[in-house]
Amino acid sequence: MARTALIVGAGIGGLSAAIALRHAGWQVRVFERAPSPRELGFGLGLAPNAVEALRALGIADEVLARGFAPRRGEMRRMDGTVLKRAELVPGALGGPFLIALRPALHGALLDAVGGDALSLDREATGFTVAGDRVMLQFAQGPGVGGDLVVGAEGLGSVIRRALHPAERPPRSSGLIAVRGAVHGVLPRMGDLSAIYYLGPGVESVFIRASETGIYWFLSLARELVPASLTEPAAIVRHIAPRFD
Repeated sequence: MARTALIVGAGIGGLSAAIALRHAGWQVRVFERAPSPRELGFGLGLAPNAVEALRALGIADEVLARGFAPRRGEMRRMDGTVLKRAELVPGALGGPFLIALRPALHGALLDAVGGDALSLDREATGFTVAGDRVMLQFAQGPGVGGDLVVGAEGLGSVIRRALHPAERPPRSSGLIAVRGAVHGVLPRMGDLSAIYYLGPGVESVFIRASETGIYWFLSLARELVPASLTEPAAIVRHIAPRFD
């Protein structure tokens, strides 16, 4: 009889764990507290070892087809002065290096797991162990029994807190991050795949992530942003004049 793994969280980590466990012969059930599956964030870089992991999961080709392998980039000061221009030779890192929008990766993982294994609007609140069995508890509805629980529900994980009660809570980094994705403006990049800006208290990247899309982020020292500014768009408007 196949063992059952109960996975809390339907993000990249939880879905990847589900596919890997299924390949190892487990039955899997994935529980997501949101009423619909979604992936927070906008883009990510996949190094060659990450691509190999996706290949083992059986979804590398799909993600590679939807991402972009950067070739040429510049590092600049905030005023636009070019500090360095670099070319990435294909295969120089030992395999493909890919930038992808998160929906491309998350969508491929969701398709591989399948809807039958996914339960939405199920917020886990804890678990109990009796012998070799575990019972996962929820804020709504009855508990579910299995042989293994995997906590993959991100920051504030109740599974992690139960397993490591003495662990200190997250602390502020002193940074503010704003991220996004935009389509239809590739000509503004010229012949570049990526532009990396550095300045006092500022780090920002614009990088192509698909056939039409650019992933971008701003990472700012807290003191550069007035406390009254909390909306991402307002923060971007505040810092944008520093760029040339």
